[in-house]
Amino acid sequence: MKVLILEPIGSGAALVNSALELGWDCYILSYNKSDRRLPNEDAWKKCTILEVDTNKTDAVFNLLDNLNIAFDVIVSGNEYYVPLSILLADKYKVIGLPYDMLPIVHDKLKMREFLTNKNIRNPWFTTVSNVSDIKLNKQIHYPCIIKPKAAAGSYHVNKANNEQELIMYYNLIKNETHKELDHELGSEVLVEEYLERPEYSVEGYYSYQELHIVSITKKFLSDEPYFVEIGHMTPFSDLSERRVDEIKSYVKDILLATNVSCGVFHCEIRFNKDLLPVLVEIAFRLPGDKIVDLIKLSSNIDLSKAMLLSYAGLPYVTEEFKNKMFAGVAFYHDKTNLQDYRHRKGYEIIVDNDEDKVLNKMKKIWE
Repeated sequence: MKVLILEPIGSGAALVNSALELGWDCYILSYNKSDRRLPNEDAWKKCTILEVDTNKTDAVFNLLDNLNIAFDVIVSGNEYYVPLSILLADKYKVIGLPYDMLPIVHDKLKMREFLTNKNIRNPWFTTVSNVSDIKLNKQIHYPCIIKPKAAAGSYHVNKANNEQELIMYYNLIKNETHKELDHELGSEVLVEEYLERPEYSVEGYYSYQELHIVSITKKFLSDEPYFVEIGHMTPFSDLSERRVDEIKSYVKDILLATNVSCGVFHCEIRFNKDLLPVLVEIAFRLPGDKIVDLIKLSSNIDLSKAMLLSYAGLPYVTEEFKNKMFAGVAFYHDKTNLQDYRHRKGYEIIVDNDEDKVLNKMKKIWE
């Protein structure tokens, strides 16, 4: 089995290790420079590295056409390259996400518009492209959330309590000089309803086109107005069985609307004033922030292997733990800069069969 993994950065690195464990021929497509530089791990030396600027689609096509390798599986190791994985799966006729999802998989505005058109519960939302838009837009109500249309990791996601704050946060996005993986944030940004209730993420995979929701993960965030994740825990018992069922039903409706039937997904959910689940965002890649590890430690489900096998058209089978384990990750932060995930100073993973012990150890790290 030949697998091509696009930019396995962050949690996507697990795909490389899983492919090698499966005994597959692993090819990595990467720019391998700047913040797309690959880790220097001994195991990865068994892989073939194909260096190309992955932000230039034509260059990627030219390289792969000239190599003339028949890949069985093509997957993205990072959210920014899910659109490229769709293009490549379509071009080389392997299993992939639906082609008509190309515009929405990494554009939060287009995803919002898509869900609205499908009559799926959504917060109010609008866009602004300059300060005048903010002053003239009658759709905006405070407090609200401002975020880039196509970023990741809660980057520049902020709560604005009034017009002055919204203008301030908009200018921070507009004037940002850092380019994540050489992608600009752009001047058009998304402004949407503020949902004040706790946040959860939902993870799952498809096996033989059958959906498996495997985790509802509690997310711990830095203080508002920022929304940087400082920790995660799965499972977490603060949700009633009814709320869990509502979340799962809502997520299934979203996935059904997209016609996705392969791979994995990671979405973030909050509850609205009517206590109904509402999507914060959804991505069709592995979750970050060690959530892949937490799910494996708490249930024995390996999302990275499930993802690879799904795109290969093969079943994922594992023996789940009979006794529930609780797994949490707490990140050490620079307490003078809680608005930027890049300022984390390490992490600690805690696993125990006692939920309170895990949570208390996480809280001590944040003290």
